[in-house]
Parts: sequence; structure tokens; C-alpha cells
Amino acid sequence: MNQQTAYNALKNKVWILYHSVRDDWAKTTTMGDKGILTIAFAKNGNLSFPSTMGFLPNIRTWNFDEQNQTVVLNKENGAPDRILKLPVEDHVGRLFMYDSSKQTDWFECFNNINLDDLYSPVVIPSEHKKIIVWSEIIKSGTGLLVENASKALVSMKKIEAENLWQFLDTAYYYLITHSKLDFVGIVIKDINISANRLLETPKRLTVYKKSDSEIGIILGSRAELIELLAEILIFRNHIQLHSPSEVVSPRIVTEKVITQFFATRIIKGTKSKD
Repeated sequence: MNQQTAYNALKNKVWILYHSVRDDWAKTTTMGDKGILTIAFAKNGNLSFPSTMGFLPNIRTWNFDEQNQTVVLNKENGAPDRILKLPVEDHVGRLFMYDSSKQTDWFECFNNINLDDLYSPVVIPSEHKKIIVWSEIIKSGTGLLVENASKALVSMKKIEAENLWQFLDTAYYYLITHSKLDFVGIVIKDINISANRLLETPKRLTVYKKSDSEIGIILGSRAELIELLAEILIFRNHIQLHSPSEVVSPRIVTEKVITQFFATRIIKGTKSKD
């Protein structure tokens, strides 16, 4: 690959800088308490900054190192600042350029990201707002949930589980042990919920359904989600205690618990387009 072919892979995209804080979440970089750090590549070797930032980063230009097959971001004085590996794509269409000099940093983008989403000065700290999702949903889903969570600057906690019951058990324990969380989403079905909806902080538990009978995601405060998950797990244990041979569906139990115990405390969300 040369400078031209590298540019073809980088052009017409907005690249967002992420920094890994822990194994389970990463954060963006806010510039001057305003917009997040984003870059775009120009054919002439310049860098532009699509988001509205309080101040610009010290990188200004880029070039492609053909010998090492890396993308070099240069400071204003021309000295290299970051050396990035070539973009790689995951199964949901996200592109990653990993920083070979700073192992915890990478640039990420979606081909169809809306630039308008990057001009909001509101930045939600990842440690306080999180979407908890079963790994199987990410593997088999469309990727829209992951994309919109990224746009809304909401981090995702992916839980590896063999089945949905195990996921709910693990999600409950995760919430119990992470007291810093304020706003939480529990995903039990792949659903295209807009970034605008994820940016909101609902005053009550909110359920978004993929269809009339299938719950996709439940949004609410940490305390509310702990209470709801506890009721779901107690309901399951009660059935298993009295009818050990009965196959208990987690989706049916979740629907029953919401209908019987949370009907007056929960609202049905309306999906919207970005």
C-alpha cells in the first residue's frame, strides 16, 4: 500500500480517538470541555477536525510510511506524534486504527456516522452511563445498537454468557458491584435504538420493544434495574422451586414481572431516527 491507497482507505470518514481505561470500558478525549477529539484525513496530507473542540490537538498532518505500512500523525513542527496500524474492520462494520506507540489508544469510526452527532458539547462520562449487553446479541445482531451507543458516547459492557439466564444473573451481580453507575441499559434483544434516545436520561424505567411481544432494551437508573432484575430472578427461582421440570423462558418471565409488578412505574419508549 502507498500514500494514495492509504488515503482511499481513510478518506470520507470521521475517526474518533478512544483510550482504554479498563478491560470493560474505554473513553473518548474531550478537548477543552467541549467536543471530543476527532480527525479526518485530507488528500494533501493535512488533518482536519470535524468536531467543535475547545482547543486543537498538537497533530496537524499525516503521511503513510510505505516501508512499515503505518499511518503517521505528525505534530505542527513535522515530528511524528502517533504511529497507527492500518485500519481493520470488525463484524459490525467498525474500523479500528490501533496506535502502535500507545497500546491503550486507537482511532475508530463507522462508515455512515453522522457528523452532526459530533457537534454536541455534552459528553457523558463512561463510568456513569453504560449499556450492558449479552455477547451473543453483538455477534448475531445488525451492529446498529453498537454504532448508536458509540455515537451517544455510552460505553458498552459485553457479558459473555452461555444463555440469557446466565446473562441476567451476571448483569445483576455487575450492577450490585458497580456503585458508580447512574444510568444503565439492559439489552436482551438486538434492537435499533437511536443515539438520541441513548443520550436521554429517562425519569422512569423505559422499555423499548422490537415488536409488540419482544422486549429489546430496558433503560433506567442503576437502583431501578437492580430492583427489576432481582424480581425477575426471584420469579424464576420460585417457578423452579415448585416446578423443577418446567422450562422457564427468561423473556416470558421478564414480560410477566414488568406487567405484574412494574406496570405503573414503567413507560414504553418510542424509537426515533437520528
